[in-house]
Amino acid sequence: MQLFFTIPVYIGQWVDTTVIYENLGSFKTVIGTMEDGSGLVRPELMINIPALIIILFQLLMSGMLKRVKPVKSMVGGIFVVVLGMGQLYLHINGWYVALSLVILAFGEMASSPRIQEYISTIAPKEKVGLYMGYSFLPVAGGNVLGGLLSGKLYGSLSDKYSFLRDFLISNGHEKGDRIAAMDDAMLFQETLDSLGMTTLELNKMLYELYDPGQIWLIFAGIGLVTGVLLFIYSRFLLSK
Repeated sequence: MQLFFTIPVYIGQWVDTTVIYENLGSFKTVIGTMEDGSGLVRPELMINIPALIIILFQLLMSGMLKRVKPVKSMVGGIFVVVLGMGQLYLHINGWYVALSLVILAFGEMASSPRIQEYISTIAPKEKVGLYMGYSFLPVAGGNVLGGLLSGKLYGSLSDKYSFLRDFLISNGHEKGDRIAAMDDAMLFQETLDSLGMTTLELNKMLYELYDPGQIWLIFAGIGLVTGVLLFIYSRFLLSK
């Protein structure tokens, strides 16, 4: 779920997709777009990469994992997702971010389908429907937690315009009361003009100063703890 809440915003604010646009060839007009004189790939298209990978490889993955116990497959998938989140922390180059989305997709393929399979195997035959319904309670909890992480936490750890306002005030370029209510896009353009920088240059400077990718370490940490707890359950409790 976090894929659809946070990653598109992060891509739109921080990721340099011009490196992808420049290599699209004749597909530039289909996949890419021009904005402020630069070619880019919009976040809503980048976020379709995992869906495409799942469509292409889900049957293959299911066949490869059919002899792997569901819980082990879930644990492995969660750790692959953690790897993808870690990759997002390390890079803002569009190609590396695309690779992160591919990794996330493979983790999703290994874990999500096996959850329902596992629930159906442990449920009493007369209560399979009830158990399957209860299996969506973690999804509901994840939606609530994900909303909090995508909102307030992102605003404090990764929001480009919050960082821009802090930079301008801290370095004496602007007064807080003037820029507090200013439109984000207008403030960004005004800053570009006053500092004589390009969009990529200003993004890079803010990225290096404030390290917005650290939010992915938090998500990766949550996934890592989940995977470890599930492994402990599989290794020491499920075997009894």
